[in-house]
Amino acid sequence: MALVQAAVAARAASDVPPPVWNIVDASPRPTRTHLAVPAVADQGILLGYETEHLWKHSDPAWGLHLLPDPRDGNVDGPERDAVMASFLEDVVRAFNWCLTLGLRGGAPPVERAEDGTAAPFIPERCPDWVASVPPLPERLVLHEVRPELAHLPIPLDDPYLKRNIDAGTGYLTTV
Repeated sequence: MALVQAAVAARAASDVPPPVWNIVDASPRPTRTHLAVPAVADQGILLGYETEHLWKHSDPAWGLHLLPDPRDGNVDGPERDAVMASFLEDVVRAFNWCLTLGLRGGAPPVERAEDGTAAPFIPERCPDWVASVPPLPERLVLHEVRPELAHLPIPLDDPYLKRNIDAGTGYLTTV
């Protein structure tokens, strides 16, 4: 519950914190961990900034598939792990969507083949541990569905839905 409690506290805070990349930029692990906080706190604009920061790292060491397994037997583990695994799947999906459009994180920002289509690319993939994170036994509501979005269908392959989590992260595609 610590992740959820941190998110509730962040949402209740009167000031929006600065983007984490202004504070921590040593490795992809802190960035991955801090990405989850604005996602859980439903701070979409901040989540967009954090996602863009991760997207623009073209160094292979920042590949999403290299992110280590956070599971450590912590009491908060099952919820935290389900949120992190779902979130990483969502980030991978968003990044691969951008790649299919020809967008690239490094320079040049758009890469086209001679025929004008998106140039070939190596898709991002999730770390292996993500596939082994089970669904939560009870529904975890990170944030309520906004009334204006309630009519939209939820894809059956939604990473949050398959782990029994209610969340929305549309800001991931703002890179």
